[in-house]
Amino acid sequence: MPIVGINCKYRGNVSLQQCLDCETEVCNACVKTYRTAMFQNIEYRAKMISASMIFSCPLKTYLYATTDIYEDIEQLHWGSWRGSLIHGMLEKCGELDEEFLTEKRFYMTIKGVKISGKIDSLRYTKELQIIQGEEGQVFEVPMFDKTQGILYDYKTTAKIYKAYLPNEEHVKQLSIYVLLLKKAGIKVNRACLFYIDGKGTQPVWSGKDFEIIKQGKLLEMMAPRLKVLQKMFKENKPPEPEVSFLCDKKNKNKVVYCAVRHLCPAWAHEYKNRGKKQ
Repeated sequence: MPIVGINCKYRGNVSLQQCLDCETEVCNACVKTYRTAMFQNIEYRAKMISASMIFSCPLKTYLYATTDIYEDIEQLHWGSWRGSLIHGMLEKCGELDEEFLTEKRFYMTIKGVKISGKIDSLRYTKELQIIQGEEGQVFEVPMFDKTQGILYDYKTTAKIYKAYLPNEEHVKQLSIYVLLLKKAGIKVNRACLFYIDGKGTQPVWSGKDFEIIKQGKLLEMMAPRLKVLQKMFKENKPPEPEVSFLCDKKNKNKVVYCAVRHLCPAWAHEYKNRGKKQ
């Protein structure tokens, strides 16, 4: 199941529609238009295996696909708001400029497992072609090679810490996108992880700041992960959790970034005899 509602500190668990219908002006996301934009950015992938799932906690992936999730709105609004802004701009860019392919989902099958991934933006390689008019005029016309280009993956964060970039999981995910595009006949000449916070941006480039994982090594890394994901969906059985900085509070802000932490056996001792509270 997707995120189906909000864990409201004033009303308890309510559906997304109940949250939209609420006229209370006490929560941080009280404006209805703002909440509507946030909720539209929630994407339900069901039991489809996506690039972002492969190297994430498998239990989190399983719970998001099979359980009704009620998210704290203070946790939801920042990530969803940022996502709405970025993806809205990318969509417009793709509509107005033929140089870019944006918000496109690609598919591939590896050892019988279907994998999908939605790229943020691919900038096609551009060449100027000289064309002569009927009266001898010379024009430079941009021509786009749609079989190759530069891949951009946008990552929003509360604060950019340059010393920690790029995030290892982001490099793995980006490498899967490169493979997806290769399977579709598109060569990625360069790739950029483009980090954004409230104060600015920090591009991180392949070939300079990090290396795209080569296909052979990437497939080797993916194989056991795909086996776990395929098995858990086929048998409808939750896998073991993978504790990380997203749930153990051992991150820079000492907060929880997982909406299903209260359902995880690794943290059951913290939630025993009390309601969901992070």
